[in-house]
Amino acid sequence: MTGPTPATPALLTPLAVRGVTRPNRLVVAPMCQYSATDGLVGDHHLVHLGRFGLGGSGLVLVEATAVTPEGRVSHGDSLGPWTGPEPVQVRAPQRTS
Repeated sequence: MTGPTPATPALLTPLAVRGVTRPNRLVVAPMCQYSATDGLVGDHHLVHLGRFGLGGSGLVLVEATAVTPEGRVSHGDSLGPWTGPEPVQVRAPQRTS
């Protein structure tokens, strides 16, 4: 049977804000993972957050951040820039082969 298809739901349509276009309106909220070491991201963050990006979410927000270690919610909870001047980034591990 052929016929008209239903319109795409608004949730699945692109969203443009200040010149940045997201492929859809699916947003993953930040979650406290208690996996940061000295305020730095690790492999856990790459795998955990990466799966949402690979799954098609339009925007993935990372867990809480703190300016100083004393500002963390708990030990290992927050990401933060207190170990150096570099911004916190989640990067893919380097391949050796």
